[in-house]
Amino acid sequence: MTMPAAGWYPDPYGSGRWLWWDGRQWVFPTAVSTPQPATTSGRWPGRRWAVLAGVGAVCLASWVVAASGVAGAVSFESDSASLFESYATEPLRTFGWPAALVTTVAVVAVLWQGRRRWVLVSTSVVSALSVGLLVTGVASWQGRDHPQAGYAEALKSLSMPAGFTDLGIIDTTLPDTGPPEVERTWTTSLPVATACTAAAAAIQPWADAGSVKQYGSSPGAPVTYCQIFGTHHGDSVNVDINPGSGSPVPSTPPATQGPYRVVVTLGPSTGT
Repeated sequence: MTMPAAGWYPDPYGSGRWLWWDGRQWVFPTAVSTPQPATTSGRWPGRRWAVLAGVGAVCLASWVVAASGVAGAVSFESDSASLFESYATEPLRTFGWPAALVTTVAVVAVLWQGRRRWVLVSTSVVSALSVGLLVTGVASWQGRDHPQAGYAEALKSLSMPAGFTDLGIIDTTLPDTGPPEVERTWTTSLPVATACTAAAAAIQPWADAGSVKQYGSSPGAPVTYCQIFGTHHGDSVNVDINPGSGSPVPSTPPATQGPYRVVVTLGPSTGT
């Protein structure tokens, strides 16, 4: 009679235990430790589903934040004043894209190697760091001081009379040095004196009451340039009507008829 090979076998006497057969006789569990049955189930433990759900949620939020930043950058295609949304939403792009990319890799890692403990731990850490990036980006976006958008909206409400051709609104803020400023430019071929009077009349109801002051050439001299100062909701307004291409007060009298530019600048008050 051939004896079975050495190994673990169910107790032939029906005890429900596993016994060790050494090739000649049964060895009871007190002599050799009982083996742990191998896990053959293909189902994921709950912690793996929890990690995947958490990483997936952070990944989705990251892509939403990044896409919002991109939408703010390109929205000026339909509205010139919303060009300043590119500045406002810059933190969403800066912090959203890294978070979106690393969490996408984390989701793939969990799906591919989710049975490895170190993968679950590392992707959980990545998700936590990505949440920090998103919180920083959203907080910077909400707290960012971007008055240019407000200045642009204010200048859109200013209208000039007939004889002035609108060229649009631009942000003239110097990078990293400020202060924030926005300009709206018109062109006109009216005589400087006529253009100055018409511009002052248009700005008067738009500006703060009693704030508009007008300056020009010396009394009795031909009107070769004009400047109008005032405030709009406390912000500084500067209107430059100058056919010359040099300083606001040209050293030599230029032609007093255009076409030339009429520039209205809106920025923070200097307090003077």
